[in-house]
This record gives sequence, C-alpha cells and structure tokens, in this order.
Amino acid sequence: MVALGVLVIGVTGILAIFAAAASTHRRALEETTAAIIAGSVIAEQRAAFVRNKFGEPVAIKEEPVPGYELYSCTVTPTILAREPATGRTVQLYLEVGVHFMSRGRKRTISYRTVFFRE
Repeated sequence: MVALGVLVIGVTGILAIFAAAASTHRRALEETTAAIIAGSVIAEQRAAFVRNKFGEPVAIKEEPVPGYELYSCTVTPTILAREPATGRTVQLYLEVGVHFMSRGRKRTISYRTVFFRE
C-alpha cells in the first residue's frame, strides 16, 4: 500500500512538471515569433530610412502581420536629431510593439533601436 502511495505522488509530480514545461514551451514559441516579426519590421524600417534621403518615417498602429494571423504590430518612430542645413532626419529612435493573444489576454512585447544616417 505504501508503494502505491509513493507511485501516485511520483506520477502527480511528473504530471505537474509536464504541465509547467508545456506552458514554458508555448511562451517561448510566442516570444520567438514576436522577435522574428520585430526583426523583420526593424529591417524594413532601416532600409526605408537609409534609402529615402528626406522622407519622414510613418507611425503604424496595430497593423496585422502578413503570414502571422494571430499577431499585429505597432511602429512608433521618434526623431532625435535633424541636420541643421537641410532639416532631414539624421537620428531616429524606433519602437516596435508586437501584439498577440496568449491565454485569453492580449500581450505586447516591445523592441527598441536607434537609426543613424550619415
């Protein structure tokens, strides 16, 4: 009888560890996907910033991400410095927020970077 009690306690402990591992795995997948999306958005914004000599970056508010139906993205640019002679942006602070639903509530992960133009 004691052996059966020890076995039940052991199985219960293993099931608890399995449930915690499954939750951690799901969170890791969500955060990795968010990082991939943010990296892509930052690369696109950097390319547009470098290519467009005088254009100003445009803020994006909760736009769906193509290929990732459950994710949306917000882009918030802030101009840090302008060139005095021409007025063009030479330093830009960019914040990218990736939004997704997790366990019934909305989560947002923010990524930040600074762009410099020569």
